Amino acid sequence: MIPLGEILLVDDEEEILHACKQTFELEGYSIRIFRSGSDVLPFIREDWLGIVITDVKMPVMDGLQLLGEIKRISPGIPVVILTGHGDVPMAIEAMRAGAYDFLE
Repeated sequence: MIPLGEILLVDDEEEILHACKQTFELEGYSIRIFRSGSDVLPFIREDWLGIVITDVKMPVMDGLQLLGEIKRISPGIPVVILTGHGDVPMAIEAMRAGAYDFLE
């Protein structure tokens, strides 16, 4: 198996975090879970290898704000926006801001 970078998953819903964590771990991925964008930011460095998957709707810092902060630190880090409350304008905004993908 090829070594894979770490996945940082950000969501404010406990059930979503644990379900996704279990799914990714069963597939052999290394994953850390975070309940807010501000909690994950200390792990983001310019030389960090991995991917961030984040929900959009979260208190304090939403997923689009987190995307902007990550891109400011290191534009090359892939960020996937995952939401159950998306629409076309939100997807366009995310992609223009540098999201790797937007999944509803």
